Parts: sequence; structure tokens; C-alpha cells
Amino acid sequence: MKTNHVVSLEIAKQLKEVGWKKDTMFWWCNGATTHLFTTPTHLHFSECKADHFPAPLATEILEELPDWWGENEAGIIIFKDCGTWFVQCKKNMLDKPIVDFNDDNLCNALAKMWLYLKKNKL
Repeated sequence: MKTNHVVSLEIAKQLKEVGWKKDTMFWWCNGATTHLFTTPTHLHFSECKADHFPAPLATEILEELPDWWGENEAGIIIFKDCGTWFVQCKKNMLDKPIVDFNDDNLCNALAKMWLYLKKNKL
């Protein structure tokens, strides 16, 4: 499996730190060597060891993002430009983004948005 189909190890550590609770199919193991693994059945977050970090797919992150939030009922817009994925929060397409995250990896860009929302209790 290509590692760009899941979040990076760095982002996976942040997800675990702030309380990612959704079961994921893939996990980073950062022991003597760092590797990505999967189990025949999803590993539940409560079974996660100190050196295991959730590595969600884009679809797993999307399921955790809200449709709308805040007083302005802002929504999430996702697009790719010149090889970079952008995940923005906007009230409508013509507005300047309220928040904007980007990465070469779609999963990382989505996870950065999820982390922002979680840290800011939105």
C-alpha cells in the first residue's frame, strides 16, 4: 500500500494526542522500525499501544468532519491545484477561507482540518 493513502506518522501522532476515537483499518507502528500495518479486523483505538498511531484513510476522516459548523454555517471545500490538496472552511465559494489547510497528501490536509476543529472545540 502507498503510504500517501493514509496520514503521515507525524499527523497520526497528533491525532492520537488530541483524542482520535474512530476505528481505523491502518496503523503506524513506531517501534525499532517504523512501518504501516493493517489487521484482518479493525484495531479498536482502545487497543492502541504507546507506539501505535491511527493512520486513517481520507474516507475515515471525512466521516468525522461536520457538514456545517459555527454561527456562519461554514462548510468544507476540498480541491486539488498543481498537485497540492486544499481543505478550506468557507461560508460560500466566493468568500475568503475562514481556515485553510494544504498538503501534498489529501489525508494529511483533511486531518489538519479535523485537528483544528478538535483543538478549537468546533
